[in-house]
Amino acid sequence: MGNFDFLEKLYATNWVDEWYKDKKQKEDYRKRGKDLLKVFYEALKKNPPNPKYLEKSFYLPLGNYKFTGKIDRADQIDGSLEIIDYKTSEKIPKKNTKDGLDQLYVYQWAAQDYLKEKVAKLTYWYLQDNVLLEEPIATGEQIEALKSKLLELIEKIIHTTRFDLFLEEHKKVKDHDCSFEALE
Repeated sequence: MGNFDFLEKLYATNWVDEWYKDKKQKEDYRKRGKDLLKVFYEALKKNPPNPKYLEKSFYLPLGNYKFTGKIDRADQIDGSLEIIDYKTSEKIPKKNTKDGLDQLYVYQWAAQDYLKEKVAKLTYWYLQDNVLLEEPIATGEQIEALKSKLLELIEKIIHTTRFDLFLEEHKKVKDHDCSFEALE
């Protein structure tokens, strides 16, 4: 593996100076990104990975639609894959919720159906604290339930858009006393 100076130069060259609310936030994010890069570099130096796929795109049929996405990384392990999804969030969940597994289950579905690969492991890698959280492999029933849930959501979005029902949907969310926080 190359040295860290090279990665720092790549980071500086590819840094985008937009989208920040002010100069302080931009500098905080720039420093945080550099710190995360160092943690990532050191972790990979200690345990060099065996990636088979990096940023691998996939396309899956879902009803009358095509569901697309990208798998961050999938490593070859004993003839199967470990799917790894990187997280830059500072918050590591104490226990993953069912919804928290959806992303990894989509990647498992993609690996199995699109890439025709067996999946042995699903892992979230929280880079801020260099924490790896292994999650359970989805059963066939869980994958089918996820497909149904995603198809229902897609059709709801299409219906809401087609009939301009945004205000009604917003009211439903508000009536359920939900709150949303801006992602940072």
